Amino acid sequence: MALTSQIRIVDLAIMRILVLSDLYPPHFVGGYELKCKLHTEELMRRGHDVFVLTSNWGVGRKDAFVEHNVSRSLRTGRKGQSARLPKKMLFINGLMKRFDQLKRAFASRKNYTIARNTISTVKPDLVYAWQLDDVSIGPVLAAQDQGIPIIYRLDDYWLANLKKEICFDSVPMKRRFRAIINGLKDFNNIDFSHMLVVSRSVKKSYVEVGFTAQTITVMPEGVLSDIILDINDLPNLTIKDCFRLVYVGRLVHQKGTHVVIEALAHLIGEMGISNVRLDIIGVGPIDYIEKLKNMTVKLGLNAYVDFVGFVEHEQVLARFLEYNAALIPSLWEEPLSGTIAEAMARGLPVIATDRGGNPEIIFDGENGLLVPPGDSVKLAYAIKKLIENPAMVRKLKQKALDTVRENYTHERIVDRVEEYFREVLASKSSHH
Repeated sequence: MALTSQIRIVDLAIMRILVLSDLYPPHFVGGYELKCKLHTEELMRRGHDVFVLTSNWGVGRKDAFVEHNVSRSLRTGRKGQSARLPKKMLFINGLMKRFDQLKRAFASRKNYTIARNTISTVKPDLVYAWQLDDVSIGPVLAAQDQGIPIIYRLDDYWLANLKKEICFDSVPMKRRFRAIINGLKDFNNIDFSHMLVVSRSVKKSYVEVGFTAQTITVMPEGVLSDIILDINDLPNLTIKDCFRLVYVGRLVHQKGTHVVIEALAHLIGEMGISNVRLDIIGVGPIDYIEKLKNMTVKLGLNAYVDFVGFVEHEQVLARFLEYNAALIPSLWEEPLSGTIAEAMARGLPVIATDRGGNPEIIFDGENGLLVPPGDSVKLAYAIKKLIENPAMVRKLKQKALDTVRENYTHERIVDRVEEYFREVLASKSSHH
């Protein structure tokens, strides 16, 4: 979409939308940014004018880097980027912390200006704000100051965490200081009238920190309909030869990857099931990956575990057909793991923890299995149940496919997003 400064009358059939996001593929960290791209491309496919304003992370520090409909010009003020020294060097660590804060304060103000100029040029009907923790709330403030409706897409807790950081400290001076760092005068002056959250669990978390329930609409993410398989198209994997498990995601403690390895040790060492293999797909901090590999060696699981590393998203979807079950062992309140719906769409039984949004898509024993977080023994028993019950596996596969096809297609979700946008714009027009 070419930038234009022409004045236009809002046409609810064709909307001009400015998407704001920390990152945008091909530069991304996880599923959040991939979903942002999917939404953007689907809205464009439907004829809407969509422009993306994101950070210059991955492309170098340039004043502007514009390609097609994407401007990678926002500055990142990423928290905690300076290396931390040993605790005994508290003074130097303190200086580094202040440096990070100054960098964030600079980024907040710079990004306000960049977003203001972009909005003046693009003249969007509305702003679709995704994860903005790294680039700050500045771009949203710029849109609000120009009277542009803002719809927040919240697939995690960044905005709730920002509110807690700025508003909940018992020391007024600290609250004021944190607001200044983020380019704010008063957090309560930000318009949060339109918030789309990925699950009821996420909505509950936002309400608990003071956001208004009536302004929050639950709208999950979906998968492209063309990746959803038919039960008769699934490969006939022989469990007798090997029961293949897969973990896909970031390799960080809160994702519980270590719990999967512990469960595998229980399965092999205590339950006597050795015809099992585990692929771990993903990347993460070096120290945690080393911990996982050392644990694998210590438990004697080298022959059973393969650390695959990074795999392109399309290849992950193809590889799902090679496995018998997917494991989602999250320890934290997972908003709603996108891997769950994708694995289910490929006919893969999912075993996930019963926290966060996971129980909103998985119903234990019907279309998948749920286990308590951090309980490697319960996870091992759930895997064992799948190995010993082929009939149940087929039932879970069918129900999983039905669940995704009926409730979690990306196209259907964007239908709802599009309708929501039009309602917001119609409401704005009626008030003028």
